[in-house]
Amino acid sequence: MLTLNIKTAKSFFFDRAKIIERVGADRARLLRNVGGFVSKTAARSMRKKGYARKPPKNMNGRAGRKFMAEVRGEVSSPPGSPPFTHSTDPNATLRKILFVFDTAKEAMVVGPVALNQKNAFGISGTVPSLHEYGGTQVVKEKKVGKIWRPMGKRQARPGQPTRRRKATYAARPFMAPAVKKTQSTGKFKQLWFSSGGAS
Repeated sequence: MLTLNIKTAKSFFFDRAKIIERVGADRARLLRNVGGFVSKTAARSMRKKGYARKPPKNMNGRAGRKFMAEVRGEVSSPPGSPPFTHSTDPNATLRKILFVFDTAKEAMVVGPVALNQKNAFGISGTVPSLHEYGGTQVVKEKKVGKIWRPMGKRQARPGQPTRRRKATYAARPFMAPAVKKTQSTGKFKQLWFSSGGAS
């Protein structure tokens, strides 16, 4: 799966003059519609959890306990289904999906921003690829009380136990299902063939 860098991708958006000049105004508009359709479908398939959603009014009740479990990262989507998203950053999130024109392939490409999992959770590799395909990664953790938790952005305190372990993650694809879903709609087919194709 292709992941995109926000700063680099901006130069290849379909509203840029050089891209419009290269592909033509009509094709640029149609490809933009197709890309937007796929990206929105993928983003909306991922439910917000933890801090990404509004906290309940009663934090002492069942809803509050559920919310805190989500914040601590104890809630994951079922394997094979789109992952949950926990980020409050509008740019550093799986729901940030871009679509640009690839000048080398002469085609549109759609993909999430390249989040570095090592910075976020102590795992090497990128978050989108790990969710889309699954796999085994080395996780760095710290011990909080009796529970081992991902290191995260906060490093361990002096004397706090840490460890590295191999963790296996099930695939939780969100891009492939989004493309498949949009390909099955009449609107997508019409835009796809009218645009002359994309990838």
